[in-house]
Amino acid sequence: MAVVKALIKKEIAGYFKNYTAYIISGVYLLLSFAVMFYGAFFFEYNNRGLISFFAYQPEILNILLPALTMKMWAEERRQGTLEFLLTYPVSHQTLVLGKYFASLLFGLFLLSLTMPFLLISHAWMEYDWLNIISGYIGCGFVVASLCAIGCMISACYANTVLAYLTTVFIGWIWENAPFDIVLSPVHSLFPLLQNRLLSILDFSPHYRTLIQGQITLEALLYFSSVTMMCLWLNLILVGRRR
Repeated sequence: MAVVKALIKKEIAGYFKNYTAYIISGVYLLLSFAVMFYGAFFFEYNNRGLISFFAYQPEILNILLPALTMKMWAEERRQGTLEFLLTYPVSHQTLVLGKYFASLLFGLFLLSLTMPFLLISHAWMEYDWLNIISGYIGCGFVVASLCAIGCMISACYANTVLAYLTTVFIGWIWENAPFDIVLSPVHSLFPLLQNRLLSILDFSPHYRTLIQGQITLEALLYFSSVTMMCLWLNLILVGRRR
């Protein structure tokens, strides 16, 4: 745990040292509130659960979080320090978790930046706080999954730009892939199987249930599985560099 904490401190300090943290935080708040008020019709329908805020969070996070994760392993490879890092008397699991938790904590910090707005705006709008808490839980799981995807992709490259672009692309596919079209041939033969596969693979229904105030075991298992699978692949990729 001491090594994990040291890695977390090192990575987060790096975010603030080169102003990455400040830039990402500012852009995140700007995009979130711009979409919330102007792109999602904040004042034009019942918004007690802040659906207008949560609806576009996956797209915004998918643009910004890869800027955090793209350097995790790619920068180590580019500078030639990865092999040296792997010679430390610590397990690969420790290194992977340390870098992952650094990006995860900063991603959750981004979400926390929006909470003061809720407290201020509560003066003129009645909120459904249970729904909002559920929405933040959903966003937290999206952050966890996107950070795991980003760290995994970063381990594949020595070029941070390629790592960023690939992560954004993979994240977009994960969030928007038309599984109903892809699985349409299955429907004619096995309609029940298609419905089951959609309930397992499709991002939208799982995220939608969370931001609508329904914390289901299926949704939690879905995001947890994506996160764990990507961390496992990250571990394999890092282990191959030894």
